[in-house]
Amino acid sequence: MSLNKKYKVIFIITTLIILFPDISLLNSANNTNYPALDETRSFWAYSYITQEYSQVNARLLGSSNFCALYMDEDCITKLGKASVMAKVEDICNEFDEIIYPRIVDLAGHPNGTMGDIDGDPRIFILFHDSYNYYSEVNDIEYNWSNHCEMIYIHYGLYQHSWLYPTVAHEFHHLIWFNHEWGEPPFILEALAQYATYHAGYLDSYNNLVPQVASFLPYPENSPLYWSDDRDYGSSYLFAFYLAEKYGVQILRDLITESSKGLQGIEAVLQKAGYNITFNELFINWITALTIDKLDFQGNLYGFEGLDAQISSYEVVSNLPFLNKTISLGHYAFKILKINSPPNNFTISIFKSSQESLGVVFAIHSASGWQVQQYLHYEEKNEIIDSFSGFSIEEAYIILSYISKNTPIAPKERGPGPSIEIDLTLNESINITSSSVTTLSTRTTKTLGSGINFSLLIITFLLLAQVIALISSKSKR
Repeated sequence: MSLNKKYKVIFIITTLIILFPDISLLNSANNTNYPALDETRSFWAYSYITQEYSQVNARLLGSSNFCALYMDEDCITKLGKASVMAKVEDICNEFDEIIYPRIVDLAGHPNGTMGDIDGDPRIFILFHDSYNYYSEVNDIEYNWSNHCEMIYIHYGLYQHSWLYPTVAHEFHHLIWFNHEWGEPPFILEALAQYATYHAGYLDSYNNLVPQVASFLPYPENSPLYWSDDRDYGSSYLFAFYLAEKYGVQILRDLITESSKGLQGIEAVLQKAGYNITFNELFINWITALTIDKLDFQGNLYGFEGLDAQISSYEVVSNLPFLNKTISLGHYAFKILKINSPPNNFTISIFKSSQESLGVVFAIHSASGWQVQQYLHYEEKNEIIDSFSGFSIEEAYIILSYISKNTPIAPKERGPGPSIEIDLTLNESINITSSSVTTLSTRTTKTLGSGINFSLLIITFLLLAQVIALISSKSKR
């Protein structure tokens, strides 16, 4: 070996020693401080059936740069060890190469603001005989803490197609809770559901999580009040709408936003330059769910990346439609579809004077789609709104019980409040309607091909009067 080559070798070896005094750190999965494969460990796990913690004896199946796979020994017996081991490498690779980088891109680093409780960069995944969940107690000093960043997955998903989307969902929870606590289920689950889309697992499902199918026939279910699987579907559609219309960065900013819940949504939108309240956002969202139409008004009333349209509404075959009592859940919505709609109709609503309502007309006519939206905050017992068009082909009326101020989505699970209203539909135009007297408390968007036939008719009549007046003066 020449002298120059000898010095080069010495230089390289010396550099490696200085930069990496412990060569094992080059690959965290091979760190000698980690348990060896096939070793056992006891974990605390919570049973949602008994509502108690108990210890689970689990075996380390596999380890990689970003995850450590454990499985309850009883579950290994049920699945068969050979069958279990055949899947380990695939799961580790999927987590390292797909789930970890994509969810970190959406939510941020797993350590968040709380730090790494065990000094181990890996995420522990425990397969056990219970629900899929994440528990924040593992990241703090607590009686039943496992002192590691971990998620729990039901062993029945081990060889199921929904294993990876579920891991992505729970991993998103882990990252969020390492940044902050105190968010309502509506927000937490909305973004965790969206995480399965962001990770790329919903392409073959039309970008829809399974729970959307249970929500679309049931718009009377409010997403703000967590009670069943429908809420996973509605919250996902809300997050998808938010990201699609205002950018994925809005979802990222929610995790670090100090304001909680729906106030947090308003805050991140405001900081991004969007002057919109949650109520206005909600009304736009339920309109999109009702008609799902694009190519007008900036695509606000439809979805570009998925097909999702409410399939449940009450058909009104004939007018007048008199004194119909309707129950409305808080931030749920009710849809009426008018068959063979007239060109002019009025809706009259009787309610408690303290209650606020959102009312939407979504009309398809010869001029295209038109949407009129009203946020009624005024304290009165009767609301009267009218619509006038030309050659109307479809007419939807959307009703929602809302709050005057931005609502607080509860942290507790269970159904929310509801009200009853009395509704009448007539084939007429009421020129003294509340839609004229509440301009400061409504948002109105007239859409379609750019022609509002109601205004066109009014303008024509005014012009006719002016022409007649000029004509009469000229004759004098």
